[in-house]
Amino acid sequence: MHCDPTKLSYALHLAAAFSYLALLHLDTVAIAPFATRLSKPLIVSGGRDVFWTVADYLGKTTPGGRTDLYFATKEFLARFPSKGSVLLLSDFFDEEATQRSVEMLRMKGHDLVLVQVHTPEEQHPAVFGELLLEDSETGEMRTVECSVESAAAYERNFSEFSTRLQRLALRNGARYARAVTSLPFEEFVLRGLRRSRVVA
Repeated sequence: MHCDPTKLSYALHLAAAFSYLALLHLDTVAIAPFATRLSKPLIVSGGRDVFWTVADYLGKTTPGGRTDLYFATKEFLARFPSKGSVLLLSDFFDEEATQRSVEMLRMKGHDLVLVQVHTPEEQHPAVFGELLLEDSETGEMRTVECSVESAAAYERNFSEFSTRLQRLALRNGARYARAVTSLPFEEFVLRGLRRSRVVA
């Protein structure tokens, strides 16, 4: 039976893949996980021979509780004031913080890519009845009733949420992609590379 990786695991694999590609081009890579605050970043350069440093760093990255994207973005900009390419991996469920963060990054002149990471279940709920849900960031438990009708309404809301995120990116000169964890991360990366070649 195939089990989808967690969103964090999937995002870490994407971060590793794109870091490797950047190192191949002899770019400097800065990796900065965040929760309520920005973690101590890893900064590496020197080509693919230093990729082991990236793999070791990402392998030690663990969930950090509640997310504050706005505050983490302020810390990021304070540490990295120079313009660069920013790949932001998140579920972006805090829309207000996401909007403020994207606008700050745009004002600083960064080339920004938003990658919305989510599970298939977050897009298409497949379990119905009375459910006990746990907030993965806070541990808070909540009982909800999920019917076919409420699931359909949820799917519409999720689609609208993703569309708003895409429009936010476009308004701010950023690029947007949606990464569902059921898709092998290697395929997601290859699709992105193919699109980049077409655009170029």
